[in-house]
Amino acid sequence: MRKRDGHRFVVALLILLAGVSAHAQSSAYKAVLRWVQPTFYPLHLAVNESGTHAAVRVGYNLVGWLNLNTGVVERIIPTRRFPLVAIELRQNRLMIADQTHPTTRARPTSQIALWDVALWQPMRVIGVNASLVSATLSPSGDYVAAVGRDRVVRVWRVSDGALVMQAAQAFVPTAVAFTADETRIVTSDAYGYLRMWSLSGAYLGQTRITWTGAQRLANSPDGNWLILGMPNTESRAMGFSWQAGTVAWYAPYNGGVTGIAFAPNAVFIGATDANIYQHELATGQRLTQFSARTSVQSLGIAGNQSVLVAGCFHFPFLLNFPFSISADYNLALVEVWSPNGARLRQFYGDLTRPMAVDASGNGTHLAAGDFEGNLYLLHKATGAVVTRFAAHSDQVGSVALSASGRYLASCDMYEAKLWDVQNPASPALLYTFASPEPGITQVRLSPDEQTLAVVSRSGIFVLERATGALLFSIAGGEEERFAPECAAFSPDSQTLAVGGRMNSVFFYDANTGSLVGQIETASDAHDLRYASDASRLLIVESSRVRVVDLSSGADVASYESTVEEARFALNDTMLTVLRAGNTYLWDFSSETELSRAIIPFDSELLAYHDMATEAGGRVFYTSFANHGIAAWVLTRRADVNGDGCVDDADLLEVLFAFGSAGSLPADVNEDSVVDDADLLEVLFNFGNC
Repeated sequence: MRKRDGHRFVVALLILLAGVSAHAQSSAYKAVLRWVQPTFYPLHLAVNESGTHAAVRVGYNLVGWLNLNTGVVERIIPTRRFPLVAIELRQNRLMIADQTHPTTRARPTSQIALWDVALWQPMRVIGVNASLVSATLSPSGDYVAAVGRDRVVRVWRVSDGALVMQAAQAFVPTAVAFTADETRIVTSDAYGYLRMWSLSGAYLGQTRITWTGAQRLANSPDGNWLILGMPNTESRAMGFSWQAGTVAWYAPYNGGVTGIAFAPNAVFIGATDANIYQHELATGQRLTQFSARTSVQSLGIAGNQSVLVAGCFHFPFLLNFPFSISADYNLALVEVWSPNGARLRQFYGDLTRPMAVDASGNGTHLAAGDFEGNLYLLHKATGAVVTRFAAHSDQVGSVALSASGRYLASCDMYEAKLWDVQNPASPALLYTFASPEPGITQVRLSPDEQTLAVVSRSGIFVLERATGALLFSIAGGEEERFAPECAAFSPDSQTLAVGGRMNSVFFYDANTGSLVGQIETASDAHDLRYASDASRLLIVESSRVRVVDLSSGADVASYESTVEEARFALNDTMLTVLRAGNTYLWDFSSETELSRAIIPFDSELLAYHDMATEAGGRVFYTSFANHGIAAWVLTRRADVNGDGCVDDADLLEVLFAFGSAGSLPADVNEDSVVDDADLLEVLFNFGNC
């Protein structure tokens, strides 16, 4: 290259780097999972041949290898943490297929991961430029078939990952299955059609079975029957005879079909009405029916027919059908049955539906409270559970660790309690505060550890931390609308900010209870957080999230939308925001929208939730009742290997993967190909830690 051309190259590179630097700052970061303590989330499972283990979906869209004799999750199988659409086992081959939401990437790219469970080695990863709906392994485990929202049927060979068949269909499919001899592929769609192709891609025809699509398809091992599992709108199973070419029997239930498993001359059906049914395969006659603990969401049987395994889960907020099927609506468990209907074992996991989480500033522990009234202390660095103890008779609504980590406050809606957890293996109850009326929503400890604030809808109660003596209480007058929901101590412990259903945030002297200030809100305030230097206040309202300059009372930033949680991050320069199941990083000084999800789970994150931060907001913790607790580290997006720094190791990963397509760590900008744009992001961020 001539010297002048070299100069031109350098200038061009600088221009490109300047373009990268012009991007919004939040887009330069990503969230790396440090550890996870998941709950069971058994919407999918698969049982191994011998019936000793099952691959079970757990929280945060991970997969656990569950020992069916002991209930121990012996390993967590890594995934991309996107919503899963299928888990299947054939011999020693495990398939995990995910579903990238169409809005989370420049191009929706789903992933099918294949593992050898005998060696616990990954076999290969198949990337699909579509949002998958269903995927399955062939009976021999030699092929994978998948269907997506792009209305394309695809089949790959497992041995080399080669695409052997691809065909388009008219409507969006709902399920896919191989025939027993692996020569044909069957799909269903939302309009009730069954379509069939040969493995070579020849279209073999269609037939309409119903007016709505089956959500489960399975062919019997003898090749004579196709079982269709219908959703809640139809709540039945159907037996389609290949020999007759028509539906031979129907089986009605009180809920949709979520699992199909075959026994000799019979089929087991799992349904959301909390039952498992056994039918004679040839006639559909009901042979047995046994009651699960709650809604059955997945079903599998061992190859040797030794055990039948059901994944049971009760969705919150009336998402079940029927709406109420069990008084224990907080349940998530795996049940092990004998094929004759005897319940052998039930496993609930080590963590039952966490409700609240908090981290101490200088301590080593994370505190959590769950649906059952238990409190937990976890090691912040590893997620290991240090202790679990029964603390409340009702679900835990809030927890707060003191700055040193020595004291833990907790509450249900009736009582607040303070614990000394200096010896985390043996927490000591110091005292209990009973609210005059039910409705405690939050507890807060002052940074200097001298006072405890109990937030109740009937008022604020400020207690002396050492004795539990009431220092003062705050209540509204008879004509006032005063229903507090949240509070926050200022970093110097001198001011208590209070928000709730009163269209204002009020500021009180934390020593006397005197009103010292007020900021109006457009709607109810659900959470308050001070910046570390006390210059700003984060207010989460019903219809917006705001950052307010406390010296002027003016908004620094405001985002008009309903958000679930928000916390200061990266030394108070940004916010981590939970909205509609996705977690965003928002640079509120330069961005007007939540543009990029750093944890794009979409609607997979449901129910009760909480978030805690530490280390200047670089580390944060998420808690979801149906997923568990996880620790995340915010790091530069160009930090390919996630070690906290952008260095030569990241540069080498991009160079070695250069030109590769699919979802790869080296695809920094997530456009499904590793190219010069990814290389430039690493170069621009080089040296940042």
